[in-house]
Amino acid sequence: MKRELNLDHLHTDKDGIKYYKISKGTPFYRTLEHQNGTLESKPTFFALNSETVKENYKAHGYPHKFILKQDVKLIALDIENPKFYEKATDIQEELNKYYGMNTNKRIRDSNNKGDTKVLNYICKHFSDYQGYFADQMKTPDSFMHAEIGLCNNGKSNLVNDGIMISLTKSEIENIKIAMITKKEKQSRNNKVKKTRPLSKIKSPLMPPKMASLSPMSSMSPMSPMSPMALNFGDDNEDSINMSPKKLKFGGRKKRTSKHKSTRRLRKQTTRKHKK
Repeated sequence: MKRELNLDHLHTDKDGIKYYKISKGTPFYRTLEHQNGTLESKPTFFALNSETVKENYKAHGYPHKFILKQDVKLIALDIENPKFYEKATDIQEELNKYYGMNTNKRIRDSNNKGDTKVLNYICKHFSDYQGYFADQMKTPDSFMHAEIGLCNNGKSNLVNDGIMISLTKSEIENIKIAMITKKEKQSRNNKVKKTRPLSKIKSPLMPPKMASLSPMSSMSPMSPMSPMALNFGDDNEDSINMSPKKLKFGGRKKRTSKHKSTRRLRKQTTRKHKK
């Protein structure tokens, strides 16, 4: 892999944190949704190379060039940076997973949510720095271009207003098509998320199989709606084919022959005593 930023820019501060120093006037590149768009005042990602943006981010908008308004110090995430890692306690999982930090293999697995969390944390908790820098890194199947995460916000806009890079008519058309395709895909995905699968809908009142039964059928002793046949656990044959004769709901028990013989014995004994 070819480095996009010379290692002469790499430094170490008094606490042992490694960082890159990038000078005022350096051009950064990223896309904007509109040709004459403006950059939002929030932590933002950039590339060092205009071709990187044109080739990889057509679906995100039109490539623009921004000029750095001041010197910046950016924490190094493309190399081992143990002192920074020790202090960044709340994002160590993201540093491991998405930047390969503190692991045997340095693999970059970029994730928008994870990368944004890392950048926001740096901007909030490392006030001596203006973001992070990661040069080209290996990915699971290829490599990723150099990336700058910049703490750009309303109080300190670190770059000037962007100027759109000169594009041919065919390049502009390709960007428009890519953006439309992306929006259509997002729309479809949102519809799928909002649609609740029927298989997961459960009635709070009765089992689903009861919905198709007629009211009259529920009156039959062996109807699936009768107390003998309703089964919310195992549906086995024994529970369905129970005979109503076996069910007893209370009442006086029938005396057995044993009780009769006992009464006879008592009568005979009484007669003997009378004699």
